[in-house]
Amino acid sequence: LRLAVAAASLRLAVAASAVAAAVASATVRVAFAAAFLRLAVAAASLRITVAATSFHLALSATSLAFALAAASLGLAVAATSFRLALTAAFLRLAVAAASLRLAVAA
Repeated sequence: LRLAVAAASLRLAVAASAVAAAVASATVRVAFAAAFLRLAVAAASLRITVAATSFHLALSATSLAFALAAASLGLAVAATSFRLALTAAFLRLAVAAASLRLAVAA
């Protein structure tokens, strides 16, 4: 009877060891899965950050291009306005010279 009890006790100890090993293995698998999940989330977050930075840089470049175009347009308008003012001044001078010639001729 003692031998049967010892054998049963030994079988229980072996079964408990097998269960403990299975639990430890499952725990290790879950820990690895959690670590890989954390890495995947970190990689996705990094990709999102890089995409957002790239988008922000593209917006900044577009904004700069618009500002340069507006400045160029402003300079073109100013140059045209200056040319028109010069043309008007020369026209006034020509009219004044013509009226002076007429006055001298009269």
